[in-house]
Amino acid sequence: MVERLSRKSNQKMLLIDDFLPEGDLKEELWDESLWVKNSHWRWQNIDDDPINVFEQFASLVWKQIYSNHIDGITGWEYWTKALKTVNQLGFHQDNNTIDPNDLKGQPLKFARFSFSYLAQKELPEGGYLLLKRENGEIERIQPKPNRLVIFDSETFHTVSLITKGIRSSLISIAWDEKPWHYGEDGMNLFENTPYL
Repeated sequence: MVERLSRKSNQKMLLIDDFLPEGDLKEELWDESLWVKNSHWRWQNIDDDPINVFEQFASLVWKQIYSNHIDGITGWEYWTKALKTVNQLGFHQDNNTIDPNDLKGQPLKFARFSFSYLAQKELPEGGYLLLKRENGEIERIQPKPNRLVIFDSETFHTVSLITKGIRSSLISIAWDEKPWHYGEDGMNLFENTPYL
């Protein structure tokens, strides 16, 4: 486990390699059929029982691994991305925008913490998680299989160009309050948004 603190910032990052031990959860989560297509954004309340392997994993991370930091957290959103040879995504922060140019009349709010878990079996070429520190420094984190990275949601971040292979990640963002763009059923009201 690696915990880093930027010298010029209070932004922390927690990096854990070989996160999941061999066993049922890893076997189920690493089933390649789960990664055939990207999943849509979903919401999970902190007190809800998991209904799928992604919620089971997110509950493990937020309630057990990061439990000392989740006071006030009401739940988290999650989705999956299986990225192939694609252009680099733009730098962004994890907030309640659906379209970064349109808050749809809602006040801007930031999430508390974000994580990215890498579930592909092979190391792709490229596909680094890039974190931009307050001093402008860019930290590059290799998309190593079975690696978990947790970071402050206000940190600007992106994924670098993938030139070969697949980068499969489960992303989850913990919130103090449920973002406005989720319905009562936990479904994203804007399923087809291209952002993220």
